[in-house]
Amino acid sequence: MKEDVHAKIYTKVEERSYKEEQKRNQEKEILEEFARAYGYDVRKHQPHFNNGEIDVEYLQAFVAECRAREEKEAKERALAKQKEALKGKVQSVTVKKASAP
Repeated sequence: MKEDVHAKIYTKVEERSYKEEQKRNQEKEILEEFARAYGYDVRKHQPHFNNGEIDVEYLQAFVAECRAREEKEAKERALAKQKEALKGKVQSVTVKKASAP
C-alpha cells in the first residue's frame, strides 16, 4: 500500500517536472523568436553573456526600444506625407491665383 502511494506521488512529481520543463522550453523558443525578429544578440545587448541564455528583462527592454523607434519612424513618415500633400495643395492654389485674370 505504501509503495503504491509512493509510486503515485513519484509519478505526479515526474509529470509536473516534465510539464514545467516543457513550459520553460516553450517560453525559451518564444523568446528566441522575438530575439531573431528584432535582431537581439545576447553578446551585444546583455551586460553578461549568461551562457548564451536570453535574459527576459533585457530582451523586453530591447523590444520596447525597437517598437518605440518604429513608432517614431512611422510618425515621421506620416508627417512627411502630410507635408508633401500640403505642399502640393499650396502649389495648386498658387498656380490658380497666377492664372486668374
